[in-house]
Amino acid sequence: CIRDSLCAEIFKKNIPQMEIFDKINSIVGESEAYEVFNMGVGMCLVVSPDCVETTMDVCKKFDPFILGRVKKNEKGNSVWLR
Repeated sequence: CIRDSLCAEIFKKNIPQMEIFDKINSIVGESEAYEVFNMGVGMCLVVSPDCVETTMDVCKKFDPFILGRVKKNEKGNSVWLR
């Protein structure tokens, strides 16, 4: 859903920490844990900045969080973990 000229900048610190994924990360390594298990991140919605507040309110019963942002792809990666 993201054009080639853009990338997803993921804020790892925003992902809720769960013990099971800490254990998986220690066994297979961070890169593999994110690629295979997504570190527990479920459904993602990509919305324009002006819709964030409304989207968070509509989804509040699911404990939503801001995973990251879409930005110009300057490094040639489709996903950038920060």
